[in-house]
Amino acid sequence: MLKKMLSIVLVAAIGAVSLLSGCAQTPASSAAPAVPASSAAPAASAAPAAPAAPAESAAEPAPAFVAPDRLTLASSAATGTFYAFCGAFATLMQAHMGVGVVDVTNAGGAVNVLKSVNDGTTCQMGAASDPDAYAAWSGNSEKFDNAQLANIRLAMPLYISANHIIVKANSDIQTFSDLNGKIAAIGEAGKSYNMRAQEFFNALGVKPQTLVESASADAENAFDDDLVDVMFLGGYLPEPNTSSIDATTDIRLIEFTAEEVAKINEVYPYLSAYTIPAGTYRCVTQDMLNAANTTSWYVNAGMDEEFVYQMVKNAYEFKGEMAAAAEAAASMNPEDVLSTAVVPLHPGAVRYFREIGLTIADQFIPPEMK
Repeated sequence: MLKKMLSIVLVAAIGAVSLLSGCAQTPASSAAPAVPASSAAPAASAAPAAPAAPAESAAEPAPAFVAPDRLTLASSAATGTFYAFCGAFATLMQAHMGVGVVDVTNAGGAVNVLKSVNDGTTCQMGAASDPDAYAAWSGNSEKFDNAQLANIRLAMPLYISANHIIVKANSDIQTFSDLNGKIAAIGEAGKSYNMRAQEFFNALGVKPQTLVESASADAENAFDDDLVDVMFLGGYLPEPNTSSIDATTDIRLIEFTAEEVAKINEVYPYLSAYTIPAGTYRCVTQDMLNAANTTSWYVNAGMDEEFVYQMVKNAYEFKGEMAAAAEAAASMNPEDVLSTAVVPLHPGAVRYFREIGLTIADQFIPPEMK
């Protein structure tokens, strides 16, 4: 009888221990966050346990993020390439990331795009040229009131703008230094390639006789009539105006030497070496070295890391869809970040580029990751 009573007590004790350990094996973090607590299945319904795998062998789930109900993207104008990229990102985030509403606002110029992104309240991201971003981050530019915009972060490069230096095929101009004493049409004041032309002249100590600042159509007419010796244009490849001139006129593009590009980059870090591939234009029969600048996608530093990571990842994975809305997106290349970054990256972007095997220089790791 005593043995039978001991057996009953022992079975009851084992049952109690099993029930307690069954409750302990259901951690709170395993419940799906979207399921209300009242709908969770009772612990007794949990599958019986085979021994749990060691924690280090379990696959670590990707961090979750909650897609914002609404985002606002800033464009420098209501038309053009920057605006097209805003539309492309808006479609991407709604179609693949669950964002409810994405607004695109005209910030009224590239400077205001970066100021708005830095503030982060009226808009959270937008496209801007790297020369402007460099000026904003440096804190010593009059266009940004000599104040650093410390909350801008690079998400990803979008496209590279090559700077075209165009002469007639029969011109005596063979090198950039040959532009000393010449008449140069450099585009309208304020245009990116106008500013780049003046930076080239400054960095390389070249002094044209006259700088003609006019709209591209007027510059093309002057070039046709031999009223100017050289014409500057810029944009992603192939640049439309250059293609048009090349189709009807025998021209050449002036190539930089490696030493010239190094000098330019030393003075203006946002201008880096870039190759115009052979065949881009009728006049380009072999690869040509160029000094180029980049347009990139910038975000506010306070944006969720996982959201920015997913945005960058999806932008590259759905590049074809992006290019349908913004033609220049077809040239998006993650490796461009290695040679074009001029401000710190967002932590979500750092994670993505590291994940695909790229090493981000320490100077572009944001303060919040150090």
